[in-house]
Amino acid sequence: MSKSVLVLDLDGTLIRGDITQELLILCARRMPLHLPYAILLLIVNRSKAKRFMSERLHQYIDPALLPYEPAVFDLVEKYRKDGHKIGLVSGTDEILVEKIAGYLGLDFFKGSTPGVNLTAHRKAKFLTDNYGENFIYAGNSKADFAVWKLAEKGYGINAPGKSYRLRRASEVEAEVEQLVKKRGEIRALFTAMHPQRWALSLLIFLVPLIMRDQLAPDDWRLLVAGLIAFSVFSSATYILDDLFDIADDRAHHSKHARPLASGALSIRTALIFIAIAFPLSIAGAFAIAPLFGIVTIAYGLLVTAALSRLKRVPVLNIVLFASLFVMPVLGGAAIAGAPF
Repeated sequence: MSKSVLVLDLDGTLIRGDITQELLILCARRMPLHLPYAILLLIVNRSKAKRFMSERLHQYIDPALLPYEPAVFDLVEKYRKDGHKIGLVSGTDEILVEKIAGYLGLDFFKGSTPGVNLTAHRKAKFLTDNYGENFIYAGNSKADFAVWKLAEKGYGINAPGKSYRLRRASEVEAEVEQLVKKRGEIRALFTAMHPQRWALSLLIFLVPLIMRDQLAPDDWRLLVAGLIAFSVFSSATYILDDLFDIADDRAHHSKHARPLASGALSIRTALIFIAIAFPLSIAGAFAIAPLFGIVTIAYGLLVTAALSRLKRVPVLNIVLFASLFVMPVLGGAAIAGAPF
């Protein structure tokens, strides 16, 4: 009897990240006019959406720079030394699955194709059709439950607790071993917020301190609220910039360790934070003082400009950098009601 094959999932298993989500961010950055169509396709037909983006953006995904999971590499080496064939079977589009499998020198691969989104039961059927139950499977999510139930053995990477309590159709417990413990993202999210840059927001208190004799206790409470709104808004802006720079950051000697580039923070979590932080901080800023709300939005635009290609123009870089110090001062003056 031939040895079992070791089958690896890609997103969240072999790599810390999700290729389809990265393609969506690349679409927003590289071909924004196609973004609405790509999102609509994802809702209507995920496999066609994956192919649509992969055909146009695959060149921006470099297998050499992806954030691989070290424990899975160790697993691959272990099974390879024992003479097992290793394959990559993923819900990611086959164009990129082939590219990554080829780079890693794996024995076989299979990915989603137009009309077949190779996840969950569809992946389980593909594997049993080709290998029976003579396969070992490494996965990470509840979409892999159907596969683990049919595998000879399973490995969980950052997988939910239920992964290790699955039962086969025969009520025999599926053998799934925890390879990597479930990781939280709170610390990674906090790091991605760049809290060290919140010190700049303290300039909100500069003008109020000068005119402190004219301010009431309620004014100081509004200033503290303004500091929070300003800091949260700026953090959302920094995370948005890091989302667009994932590919570039991975190629950088130090930025590759940033939460989004390294896969410590998922794109999904980052987008949820942005979707909550932007409207809440802007609404809060306008509630404190309409002029402060305008200053907050202007500050966000300046941060975006300062982090963009405009910073490569020396004169503009100086102006933008100076403006980042001026805007919090103006914001504090707006809250304190200082005359402009």
